[in-house]
Amino acid sequence: MLCAVLVAAAPPAYRHARAAALLVRLLHPEDKSRWVQALLSPTEQRELSVLMPDGRLRARLYTPAAQRDAPGIVLLHGVHALGIDEPRLVAFARALAASGNNVLTPELPELLAYRIDPSTTDRILAVARDHARRTGQRAVGVVGISFAGGLSLMAAAKEDQQQPIAFVVALGAHHDLMRLCRYYAGQQVVGPAGEPTNVRPHPYGARVMLREHLDHFFGPADLRQADLVLDTYLHDEHKLAQQRAQSLSADGRRVMAVLLDESRSAELGSMLMQAAAAAQRELGAASPRGKLARLSVPALLVHGTADPVIPSIETLWLAREVPAQQLRSVLVTPLLRHADFPQPPTLTSAWQVVHFIAQLLAAADAAALSRTPTSP
Repeated sequence: MLCAVLVAAAPPAYRHARAAALLVRLLHPEDKSRWVQALLSPTEQRELSVLMPDGRLRARLYTPAAQRDAPGIVLLHGVHALGIDEPRLVAFARALAASGNNVLTPELPELLAYRIDPSTTDRILAVARDHARRTGQRAVGVVGISFAGGLSLMAAAKEDQQQPIAFVVALGAHHDLMRLCRYYAGQQVVGPAGEPTNVRPHPYGARVMLREHLDHFFGPADLRQADLVLDTYLHDEHKLAQQRAQSLSADGRRVMAVLLDESRSAELGSMLMQAAAAAQRELGAASPRGKLARLSVPALLVHGTADPVIPSIETLWLAREVPAQQLRSVLVTPLLRHADFPQPPTLTSAWQVVHFIAQLLAAADAAALSRTPTSP
């Protein structure tokens, strides 16, 4: 039924038809409709590494079969221990490749380690430059999920004589980490026009933000084990985290008990705001806030209405700061949560997402037209 609705809703434009097929592939991977198969290519994938100044990054390349000159897109994972192996990211990469793009998913070590670090912006630029060489383009698109979305906008806004980023798509991105800390701590935060969040924060949010500041709460003898215990919790191994916490000192166990108990949100919020106050400079450095005035490439922003990890007001703040001439699209949709689809779409929400995906594909196609002189 959804397939028929999307076909009827999509205009005759081939790009919107590809976008509709891509959305169906994401929502219903098992769908074998002829029109979906006709619009999406079989894909191939291979492991590779990307050379960085500080070593090599593990990466994976997804390509459409028999389409050597497909546009290049770098797809960046968010703060997640699985990185490029996270199932939703893999599904998205395959769908983007099936719609006619060469999709590179590099592993970002800072985000793997639950660190939101401004140095990642240089890594994003280097990966984009590498993928542009691989695809024979002057610049490629970058699609950043969650915190990688905000960092991608920051990377694209850096002055670079040979800008390797052709456009940015920020999905569920952050604007101000200090505001996010207040949100995770249970304080009221609002959008630029006073829009409320109305979404209870995900319990992992505060713990991710505290991960880099455990030295404020644990002594040197406990710190390494405290890192391990919290990482175990963030890997969804809650019972094992409780077991590992027993090897901490008595003081360490008391502090860790707050971090591992989701019912002690008030105490956790107090710890978070204490750490945030001491790390204001670092939080500001890793936030797009105040850093997007020089953005000179198109930006497309999308966010889930009920996102509990990064509330959608963050995208509204981003939209206010992205230069008007570069802001191509802003979509806050109930079809998305954080980086997943929580419920079946309505016709309206499906069409809005189809149109947004079509704009992404259009940006990728436009970037592919700018080939380097040595490309075939």
